[in-house]
Amino acid sequence: MKQYVNLKSLLRREGCDSAWAFGRALYRDTDCGPWVRFLRKGNSPIYYEDAEAHHPIALCIGIEIGSIVEGSDVEIGPVTLMFPFSSKKLRKTIQWVNDEAVAAWLEANAEQKGE
Repeated sequence: MKQYVNLKSLLRREGCDSAWAFGRALYRDTDCGPWVRFLRKGNSPIYYEDAEAHHPIALCIGIEIGSIVEGSDVEIGPVTLMFPFSSKKLRKTIQWVNDEAVAAWLEANAEQKGE
């Protein structure tokens, strides 16, 4: 099991060269298309889509993962993971966000169809 002690170790072990690349891979490879933001000590968080995510993020103390549910007002999360955390914890968090978003999407779309 991998242990992520900081952002640099997370990116390296996940095969990403930037916070943007990590966020993009998470969005692309997960059914619900989750977002990720990077928490910085004493500063506002950086979303993976922000321009700053292409550059090293100083004082990153953790990440948050969440998702919006298309076709509804529902938001899932965010779930906060503060460094250090394990790859197992990261995978469980991603799976939980995905499962919750899929369930909410199915419910919202069933309501729209009058089911």
